[in-house]
Amino acid sequence: MPDLRDFSAFERRRTERLNVEAEGTLAGAADLKLVNVSPRGFEAETSDRLMVGASYDLRVSWEGERIDLRGTVKWSKLDRTVLSRSGELRPVYRSGLEASSTSIPLLERMLGGGGKN
Repeated sequence: MPDLRDFSAFERRRTERLNVEAEGTLAGAADLKLVNVSPRGFEAETSDRLMVGASYDLRVSWEGERIDLRGTVKWSKLDRTVLSRSGELRPVYRSGLEASSTSIPLLERMLGGGGKN
């Protein structure tokens, strides 16, 4: 049984998420990784902490296609640290973003609802 004081142990998502493997960029961070998507949002990893409440434009490569997404950060947390090639310890932040209305059709296509054009 989860500790009732640990709210992070409870699943709050209202929709299923599809795990994806997509690399990309956003302003100020070149090492973006899209972790999963849902019909209304997505989760991303980067070495830079995204500011809660801020909106970001992301460009990702997924299955040979370039997809431009826009979302507003709902949460962001330090997930882990990794050792870089140069031997430095780098943070890895995970952030949950709510998709803008223009990004929703793209997410639905990624989820298999519309196929590629």
